[in-house]
Amino acid sequence: MGENNWTLLHHAIYKGNLGAIEDILQFCPECLNLVDKDLQNCLHLAVKFEHVNVVNLLSSMPKIADEVLNGQDNHGNTPLHIAALRADTRITLLFLYDNRVDKTIKNMQGLRAVDMIRFDYDKRKAGVYGLTDRVGEKEIKDQTDFDLLVGALIATVSFTAGITVPGGYTSDKPNEGTAVLAKKVSFKVFVITNTIALLLSL
Repeated sequence: MGENNWTLLHHAIYKGNLGAIEDILQFCPECLNLVDKDLQNCLHLAVKFEHVNVVNLLSSMPKIADEVLNGQDNHGNTPLHIAALRADTRITLLFLYDNRVDKTIKNMQGLRAVDMIRFDYDKRKAGVYGLTDRVGEKEIKDQTDFDLLVGALIATVSFTAGITVPGGYTSDKPNEGTAVLAKKVSFKVFVITNTIALLLSL
């Protein structure tokens, strides 16, 4: 054990040495469960030092325990929390799409890892659909584009209806140019609702 309570495995992970990691775990598989002075396990460190190949190797090991995949350090952060905090898209997605990883765990600040993710991903595939109220930037843009399209369609229809009124116009003087149905209650309702629709679409 070193100053940080690091084992040989921790040092190998720090250096990203896959060969050394595999050799150590072959003789000491229980080393996967060891933590340093900050209660960070091997996956925490692999994420911290952005070794995606090490994360791949460790998380794919059949003997890796849920306590390692979902282990919490002295701040309550899991490896997924660390990945989200570091905005490492590749590693974050590895954990998100692993059904063994618990996405509901909160750290000491009361935050789940999914609360800190700032990029779009498949929430259904990650099993977190409905877990977070955060709406991705792409979803906001798509909704905005849709709203603009609908607004434009309403404005077009309302404007067209306004210049081609039902019943047409009278050609008899002295009321030439006025709507034939101008005195009808239903026509007045049409004019009012059409005007409201046009204004709301702007």
